[in-house]
Amino acid sequence: MEAKPDCPQCHASTVYRSGKILGKQRDRCKNCGFQFTRTTPLGRPASEKALAVTLYTMGLSLSAIARIFHVSPPAVLRRVLTNECFVGRKPA
Repeated sequence: MEAKPDCPQCHASTVYRSGKILGKQRDRCKNCGFQFTRTTPLGRPASEKALAVTLYTMGLSLSAIARIFHVSPPAVLRRVLTNECFVGRKPA
């Protein structure tokens, strides 16, 4: 059985089921009335993204990094460009 999630707004554990939307369970907080859908985090872990940027700064190509992490080269480029050390300048 799945444990009930805490409210993402007020962090109370007084949550009850409140229907479904697109096949996903909706929950409502008894404290603040906030309604939310349980979601699991999307995308890659932050440590993996940081490693990809580190490998790029060490000289590994975007294609090689993409092969290591099983993603597309544009996905690696997007991650490099959104990293704070590359914001506002083009990667070499």
